[in-house]
Amino acid sequence: MNATILVTGAAGYLGSVLVPMLLDHGHTVVAADAFPHGPCLDPHPNLRIETVDVRSLGTELLDGADAVIALAAVSNDPAGELNATWTTSVNHDSLHRLALAARERGVRRFLHASTAAVYGASDALLHEDSPLLPRSEYARSKRAAEQSLTELATDTFTPISLRLGTLFGVSPRMRIDLAVHAMVYRAMTRAEVRVDGDGTQWRPMLHVRDAAAAYLRCLHIPADQLPTAPIWNVVGENIRIRTLARTVAGELGNTAIEFTGGPRDSRDYRLSGGAFTAATGFTPTHSIRDGVREVRDWFREDPARLDAAAAEPALSTEASLRRQLVVPAVDGGRPIRTQPLPFALPSFGPEEENEVIATLRSGRLSTGPRTKKFEAMVADYVGAKHAIATNSCSGALQAAIAAAGIGAGDEVITSPITWPPPATPSSTTAPHRSSPMSTRTH
Repeated sequence: MNATILVTGAAGYLGSVLVPMLLDHGHTVVAADAFPHGPCLDPHPNLRIETVDVRSLGTELLDGADAVIALAAVSNDPAGELNATWTTSVNHDSLHRLALAARERGVRRFLHASTAAVYGASDALLHEDSPLLPRSEYARSKRAAEQSLTELATDTFTPISLRLGTLFGVSPRMRIDLAVHAMVYRAMTRAEVRVDGDGTQWRPMLHVRDAAAAYLRCLHIPADQLPTAPIWNVVGENIRIRTLARTVAGELGNTAIEFTGGPRDSRDYRLSGGAFTAATGFTPTHSIRDGVREVRDWFREDPARLDAAAAEPALSTEASLRRQLVVPAVDGGRPIRTQPLPFALPSFGPEEENEVIATLRSGRLSTGPRTKKFEAMVADYVGAKHAIATNSCSGALQAAIAAAGIGAGDEVITSPITWPPPATPSSTTAPHRSSPMSTRTH
């Protein structure tokens, strides 16, 4: 079956491996991503690139799509803790909107990248019906997404969530903040591997190409063989962290293992992937040892990568998102916000309507407690000490001119619908100005 597939997060660690595999299997791919680190997908006649933030993705991208593979996410625990609102917005809210739109437009299959982190910690081998204990914002958002997708399932719309183990292996959009990669990097730069606690905690692992192959299996399985809204574990190997450290040390040589002695990582679980194998015939083909050698060789191919790994935020999800949160667009950051401005939402809904009605009934349209509240919300939103709300575009322009330090003889170019403010009020606002400024509209 040759299908048209919308892939969100197409330029991510997993997406940049999956998209070429889909193309190799004859599918047409619409690759949607914000591409914060630049292009990483090679041109292909059946590949269409869409540069877009998943939170503002237009539903027209679903036109003609047979399936959606939703990979766009704040994709690990540390990154998820940076801003809970952002994590929920990306991992749950935008996913739910996309799935709802996909169902309405006749898309039949919707594949979701969930995580084994929804289980929390357990001594037992975990199956899909095992108790869930998501401990982080990331894990909770992924579990909420699973639940929302299950509720959307119909006879003609099948969502599938894959609870993936921790990924590893070389990708066009490489990361070093994954367990295998971080250990290999430290072994190559410091001749040691660090293990939290005693290293007895378990972690399910999955090679990135095996993860991509799992999604291909989900696309190709006949509809009459699919249960309603299946959720499956996908794992290559379960391994103790101390065993992983010994594997890395053995492959790299001359590498010490340092046990921190502190509390061990709370992420401690083993997955059973038997149900997914039984349903799809999936069998992983890449071992952890294969991955260690692969990542080692990737660094050796270009030793400059070792230096870049320490300084390049793109190689770490947390560092990359932290930079996006704190660096203004004017300084090279991305022009994004983690949430809409309060009472200025993308669509006029009940919350905004009630606020407008309450303001009108108060009889105080340009001042008073509601205006002060709005000013405080705007100031907090943009990170300013103060904000001034005005119902006059000329008044707003005057305030901006004064705040910008515009002085005598300066030329102010405004929009054609803005009434040029007179010089006198501006001089009154800033008494040090002694002569009129020239103002013209463009």
